[in-house]
Parts: sequence; structure tokens; C-alpha cells
Amino acid sequence: LLSGHLRRRTHAFETGIVAGAIQASAVAAVWAWQYGMGEFATTRFPLEDAVGALGSGALAGALLSAGMPYVERMFDVATDMRLLEWTDQNQPLLRRLALDAPGSYHHSAVVSSLAEGAAKEIGANPLLACAGGYLHDVGKIARPDYFIENLEGRPSPHANLSPTLSALILTAHTKDGVEIAEQYGVPAPIRRIIAEHHGTYVAEF
Repeated sequence: LLSGHLRRRTHAFETGIVAGAIQASAVAAVWAWQYGMGEFATTRFPLEDAVGALGSGALAGALLSAGMPYVERMFDVATDMRLLEWTDQNQPLLRRLALDAPGSYHHSAVVSSLAEGAAKEIGANPLLACAGGYLHDVGKIARPDYFIENLEGRPSPHANLSPTLSALILTAHTKDGVEIAEQYGVPAPIRRIIAEHHGTYVAEF
């Protein structure tokens, strides 16, 4: 129950300590039930069992804490901790988006905030919405000058292109985004947001 939403790597170890303490308490409770209150003074408490129960919980927490990053990557699982890592502004992919496509980065930060708030309201995963919002437009890194938020007053390159070619370039940022995300090891649920965030409707000006 406690490990359902781990927000820090140390939470797994702390959860193990709690589990061990519960196990040690169970050892004491079973001992008390078995011998009764009247025989406490004459019956030796199984201290080794209680310490072993506490230690096993702590060990399980330590193993979980140490092994979780590798398990997450091996099975492509997006735990809360892994999602939190993908909202870190110093994370290389977000830094690249901020440098190569600053307008798209600002837009993504706003989308992230809106999506996180909306997810909280409807009972969805706010961390996934937040991370997906930050990374949904990473495909614009491939051709940042073709998106109006990055032009900063410069003429649009679309002025010299046919509408069909413009549409192909604009809609390609979802496919480009998935490819870039795979290169950086972005979890599958976020990659699906990148791929799907424009839906299937007709692209129009």
C-alpha cells in the first residue's frame, strides 16, 4: 500500500522499514497470543525472530530502492519516480528543447501545467500528464523554424511552400518526437502522448 506512489528513491527504503516494523510487531503479537499474558515473565521473547523480521523489511526496501531504476528501464515501466525525473528542467531532452526551440518549450510548460491541473480534477495521473505536457512537442526540435512560436518575428518558411508540404512538415513533428524520445529513453506512456497529441483530424490553418 505504501509503495503505490513513491515520489523519492528513499521512499522505497522507508517503506521497507515500515514493513519490517509491522512484521516485528506481528512476531510479538503471535508470541503474546501463544503464551498468554500470565507467562510473559517465564517465556523468552523471540528477539532474534523480531530483529530478523525488521531486517528483512529493511533489506527488501533497500533492494527495491537499488534495483527499481533498472527494472523500470528493463520493462519500460513509468513509475511516479521515473515520471518525476522526466519533469526535471535539467534533464537533457528538456534542456535541448529549451535551447533549440524556446517558443515550443514555453508552450510545452504551459500545456504541462494545464494538463496536470486537469488530470487532478478528473482523477487521472497528474504526473503522467505533467511529463507528457513537457515532452509532447519534442519533435519540433528537428525543424524548430517551421513552427510559429519559434520564429520571433522572422519570416515564415511556409510562405514559399505548398499547403500540402507545409502540412506534412507540421504533422511530422509527432513522428519525429517519438523517434527523439526513443533515443533519450523516454517511457512508453509519454511516447504515446507524443504520438497521439494531435489526434486524427484534418490539419487546417
